[in-house]
Amino acid sequence: MPGLRAALALAVALGTLARPAAAGAQALARSENWAGYAVTARAPFRRVLGEWVQPAPRCTPGAASYSAFWVGLGGFKPSSRKLEQIGTDSDCGSGGHVHVYAWYELIPSAPVNLPLAVRSGDRIAASVTVAGSSIALHIRDLTDGAVAEVTRHMRTPDLTSAEWIAEAPTGCEEGRCRVLPLANFGTVSFSDSLSALVGQPLLAIESGRYQVTRLDLTAGGSGSSGIDSSSSASSLPLLASAGPLAGASAFSVSFE
Repeated sequence: MPGLRAALALAVALGTLARPAAAGAQALARSENWAGYAVTARAPFRRVLGEWVQPAPRCTPGAASYSAFWVGLGGFKPSSRKLEQIGTDSDCGSGGHVHVYAWYELIPSAPVNLPLAVRSGDRIAASVTVAGSSIALHIRDLTDGAVAEVTRHMRTPDLTSAEWIAEAPTGCEEGRCRVLPLANFGTVSFSDSLSALVGQPLLAIESGRYQVTRLDLTAGGSGSSGIDSSSSASSLPLLASAGPLAGASAFSVSFE
């Protein structure tokens, strides 16, 4: 729901990333809010798409928790201040009930819920496509065929990266933001994880054309998104980890 994700740039906390991976290679990094894969290149991206199976979180009464699953462009580099993304949430209310819904967000604007009924176990396909200042966001529930899509305009969108992510969302109140407790979502399986540069065809994550970073999600060290220089990210406990790529475009993220 609006307000559970920060209306600001969610730059990933790359505490263990020593240097960018060379094209075709893979780097490992840890983040305070993302687990999954990100790719970068020398040219700007124009499209990202992917599929996942909506997980069923294990909820505990008395403890609200949150998990988001999405594809997006931008927001990965430490200098990023924008992010164009679309996805779903599987959240746990304090009463132990599950709340599943679809949304999009063009950071730094606030998130917007979409009129798409999503259930645990449904197969979801989503995409973000950029042409100039036009942002086309599309999400389909492949299980029942329902679709939600919008086109919005954004000045100078961030096209420096593409991502496929399971996230611990960020909540903000009165200008103060924090990473929210991560719901125990079990395992979420991503597939058909593809992206395209301007003027180029869609390629898989492990195509040999991109700099690839695999991200694991840790308990927070600095308490905020961005580069964590205050602690050793490698010593922080894992909350969610991304598995190896299978067939160049499929992987799973597991709650630890």
